[in-house]
Amino acid sequence: MFTLLLACVTIPPADPPDVAEPLPAASETVGARCSATADSREVRVRAVGWTAGGLLALSLGGESMEEHPLGSIESDRDGEWDELRVKLSIVADPAAVARGAHTAMLCDNTHAEGLSYRLSILAPDTEEEADCRTWGPEIDWETLGGYLPCDTPLAESEIGDTAAED
Repeated sequence: MFTLLLACVTIPPADPPDVAEPLPAASETVGARCSATADSREVRVRAVGWTAGGLLALSLGGESMEEHPLGSIESDRDGEWDELRVKLSIVADPAAVARGAHTAMLCDNTHAEGLSYRLSILAPDTEEEADCRTWGPEIDWETLGGYLPCDTPLAESEIGDTAAED
């Protein structure tokens, strides 16, 4: 009889686990490397929160500009961070530049000293710019590429070297 009574008892479901809201997308660390021997340029970004990727713009003195998307290569399942990367092969002919694949920005002293960067982190829900950083010589990104104002410069001391992976 006791067993029969237990069969009729309903046990309330457990409370659902707490699901934290993902953090707003923002850059946390930036690593950049240019290898003349491997003819490659790589930028990695560790972002706080999940992202919809990123966009890296490069310009040499405001004369030429390239844009390259950064894709997620690893992320935290709970939305704490996202690791973004773009690896570009260097080409000598500017006509051979291809978005996300090839760059004409060389690994020489002229580019090392004169290259300007603008990094956009994209929000996962809207794919709009959630955060931005600039570094290198100042240029007018608003006029050059139609970008929104970015008032967050990244100091050279905040840029780490990233290990190149083939």
